Amino acid sequence: MLEPRKSEHIGDLFRGFFPETPEVGEEIILGEGSVFYMQEDDRIYIGLKPNDGRKEDWLDPKKLYRAHAQYVELYFKEIG
Repeated sequence: MLEPRKSEHIGDLFRGFFPETPEVGEEIILGEGSVFYMQEDDRIYIGLKPNDGRKEDWLDPKKLYRAHAQYVELYFKEIG
């Protein structure tokens, strides 16, 4: 995390996830899987598809709320 900001998002009330302010320099691991790239019309998407076949929560929702509205550096790292 590069620079903290206050999130105005109310969170996911049903699941009990709320934005949190991380520490500068904190590494927030959003998930593990295979990186994918997709282009649709004039938009480009990049994401991470889990290798375990799950259909939901491809990224960790609690960690996403921790990173919500923050200035971050996003990178992908090969593991294994």
